[in-house]
Amino acid sequence: MKTIFLFLLLFHLNSYATEQVTYKFGIVPQQSATILLEKWAPLIKKMSQDCSCKIEFQTASDITQFELNIKKGEYDLVYLNPFHFVENQSIGYNALVREEDRKLVGVLVVKKDSPIKTLEDLNKKQIAFPGPTAFAASILVTKLLNSKKVSFDPLYVKSHESVYLNVISGLTAAGGGVNRTLDALSDADKNQLRVLATTQGVTPHPIAIHKRVNTEIKNLFLKTLTNLKNSVEGKQMLDNLELKYLIQAKNSDWDDVRKIIEITN
Repeated sequence: MKTIFLFLLLFHLNSYATEQVTYKFGIVPQQSATILLEKWAPLIKKMSQDCSCKIEFQTASDITQFELNIKKGEYDLVYLNPFHFVENQSIGYNALVREEDRKLVGVLVVKKDSPIKTLEDLNKKQIAFPGPTAFAASILVTKLLNSKKVSFDPLYVKSHESVYLNVISGLTAAGGGVNRTLDALSDADKNQLRVLATTQGVTPHPIAIHKRVNTEIKNLFLKTLTNLKNSVEGKQMLDNLELKYLIQAKNSDWDDVRKIIEITN
């Protein structure tokens, strides 16, 4: 009888482990998948431990594919740009956290020794962008260029990393990025670029969560993310991600983005 009981107990525990829910955490492909995984893995591991669940890192080959994945609701958690967040709330994504005291700023960069000095100098030149719906790097930078009536040829190169490399190599006259990914470049690469112009600042990228994730797990994720600032380990994780302290967010925090989208449309 004791043997049968132990067998049934082991069977139950193995069944529970097998049935453990896996949560997919999608990360916007601003950089290569290898770099993103290296940067996000420590945080994802900590979140997995804190919720006693499995969290799987995911990204996409480019921003366009990433947006399609969001529209299909493929991610349970997702770090995404403000445009994708606002446009896909109807899919079931709600804001979980955002950075405290930071604005998302688009940057237009040129090669350090480039003769280009003003936005008007870019007229009829080719400019690299991560993708059509990269909010600050593409939409806000394009809005800035349009305000100066600059005509240009856009080249979409899939990631912020590729934008900067295109400018450094001289393949394009300029490129659109954001302050966070520009700061993440190596000193060698960053020293080859010059910021020609910056855009207005808006509420930065949220980490959003799909409504299908139950409240208990959601609250565990929220606790882990907002408590990172309270430990040396957590602060190091944020530094590696070039993120400031994370605070609980609400969907209305992105009303500034909604107004820009309305005006642009």
